[in-house]
Amino acid sequence: MAVSDTLRGYRTQFLYTLYRIMNEKNSDYVYKPEGIEDLDIRKSGDFVEVIQVKNYKSGSIGYNDLSSKAHNTSFFKRGAKILEESPD
Repeated sequence: MAVSDTLRGYRTQFLYTLYRIMNEKNSDYVYKPEGIEDLDIRKSGDFVEVIQVKNYKSGSIGYNDLSSKAHNTSFFKRGAKILEESPD
């Protein structure tokens, strides 16, 4: 992945986070960029949403794009752990 791709991804993540914060009507939400995922949203300590932001030139995302290069963690495994903590 080129540096320009990485920067585009960070920019997209930052802009998406700002968009969510500025357009949210629920003032009880707490936003944490770069938490467990790219953006974690909580209310009263419980997860409401966890968001992974991707921006690829190709436009398509596959299963492998949501797992680490070392294959020791993935969005899906982290998501399952979060569901155990905050099942609602």
